[in-house]
Amino acid sequence: MPEPSGRRAARRPKPKRSAPSSAKALPGKVRNGFPSGIASKQRDRAVCRFSETVNRSDARERKA
Repeated sequence: MPEPSGRRAARRPKPKRSAPSSAKALPGKVRNGFPSGIASKQRDRAVCRFSETVNRSDARERKA
């Protein structure tokens, strides 16, 4: 059986590569010292809730 010649003979399907480890999703921090977008939102909400709790505690102490 004769082998095909020309450009088609040189073409081979490229093997699929897995994504490099740096391209995979990382939970939490993306880099050291830089919180992810969700983490910063959670921190902001926690600060608001903490200040509300402190304000309620101060008001309770004033009544007593």
